[in-house]
Amino acid sequence: MMFFKKFSSPLFIHNVLNRFKYLSVNKIIFFSIALLLFLAIWSLQSCNNNVYHIEIIEIKKPWHKDTTLSFQFFIEDTTKVYLIKSILHYTSEYPFANLYVKREIFFEDNREYADTANYVLFDEMGKMTGKGFSYTKVLENTIGKGPLRFGNIGYYYVDFNHLMRIDSLPGIEKVGIVIKEVK
Repeated sequence: MMFFKKFSSPLFIHNVLNRFKYLSVNKIIFFSIALLLFLAIWSLQSCNNNVYHIEIIEIKKPWHKDTTLSFQFFIEDTTKVYLIKSILHYTSEYPFANLYVKREIFFEDNREYADTANYVLFDEMGKMTGKGFSYTKVLENTIGKGPLRFGNIGYYYVDFNHLMRIDSLPGIEKVGIVIKEVK
């Protein structure tokens, strides 16, 4: 307790601030950049330590209703549990408030899982709901009700098809999956 009293006292804080007056602007900038660089590297290092597989498909023209976006990954350990997330990059050119997508997981020719996902891209006020700072936003959505365990060793496929009323869907730039090992 004595430690906190010493370093939070007004006299101590005043002395520390007075010492900064004698530092040059270049030293302050250098230490600030070094601190920011350290924090950036530290945060990036701790983010992706359990990513098993990531794949993103860029859609160069409007996403046609007959175009299946297919992702392939290999499972080598059936005892591990995985969380699969779909990633959707979209722009303000998208003409609807939401997007319905059929998602299926296949092993060889057998369908292991299927669902229909509703991505809410714009709220009631027309504001984009995804994350990001520009006109392109990113939405993530978990495939399945949570972590999945795969029963067979081999190649699996995740397929995406849009279920919207128009054939060619503008405003969807990229679709992808991220598979993370759940520890």
